[in-house]
Amino acid sequence: MIQECERCRELLSERMPRFDSVRKVRGGVPLLRDHIVDQGELLFPRAFELLFNPHQWTADTIPNFPVLSHDQTRMCFTFHVVNAPLPFAAACVRITCDQCGLSHRPVVLNAMLIVLASHLTAAGLGTGLNPRRLSEFFRALHSDAGSINEFAAPDSVPRAEIFAGALWLAFHEFGHIVGNSLVGPEQVEGPESSRVTIAGELNADLAAFRVLHHRTIANRPMLDNFPVLLCGVEIILRTIAAMSGFDGRPRLLRETKSQVILTHPSPWQRWSVIRAYAAIDFKLGSGDRSFYLNHRKRLLGNFNRAINTMRLAEHFDAAN
Repeated sequence: MIQECERCRELLSERMPRFDSVRKVRGGVPLLRDHIVDQGELLFPRAFELLFNPHQWTADTIPNFPVLSHDQTRMCFTFHVVNAPLPFAAACVRITCDQCGLSHRPVVLNAMLIVLASHLTAAGLGTGLNPRRLSEFFRALHSDAGSINEFAAPDSVPRAEIFAGALWLAFHEFGHIVGNSLVGPEQVEGPESSRVTIAGELNADLAAFRVLHHRTIANRPMLDNFPVLLCGVEIILRTIAAMSGFDGRPRLLRETKSQVILTHPSPWQRWSVIRAYAAIDFKLGSGDRSFYLNHRKRLLGNFNRAINTMRLAEHFDAAN
């Protein structure tokens, strides 16, 4: 493990509280973090070990590891799950020590994103909150993450898929460091001045997806986890789409086709790139596509309906 110096600790103790203040972080959620890490180890063996040990980030040390060879021995990733109001979803704080040169990359994931994804998925499965309560819950999480205590947890949700999607979002930051440039600026839609940045985000998405996919097949056959990863990514992107409207109105994934916010690709653009790459993987034998489609239909077939009924409830309340 990389050893940080005293100056590293000073910089972290100065920078992270400022980040928490801006994002209105109410504290960490270590139990959920541990659940995500444990589930990640089951679905994607050694994924976090790779994240926390940069000397292993090459195909030379891991057969067929789908990333470039990098000399990143002075890079230090950490993973945190926090409690903060939406629409904050995830971020990577970049801190470089001016004394020893160690680059710190704390990856911060908002527990409320996972909670909202769970409730929206449960509503689509017919086991969660009724539309009016879901609408109240959606609005409450945008103002005060502590309001989660007022709403009952979903009866049953596919935690493996939701945690897989959360891991993919966290590993997106890893992807910025190790990813190949598979998407060029000329291939993306958006303002010309933003295309390089948008392409970089999409390449990080792909790198995270490819790394996690690699871990499903590297040590033993785990092809059934490929549909879990795909559905998890879609759940997270649908959830991000739902909370991405400037007017606070829940949105469907397809409604973000032309959306670009702060040089970031829309959830639709991100899903389109992942879906296209997954189609290639299916052709190469990464799982049964028919099984995936049936699994997706069961899991996500009514996701849009859940959001639409929530909209109707919100509209009805506003009119009365």
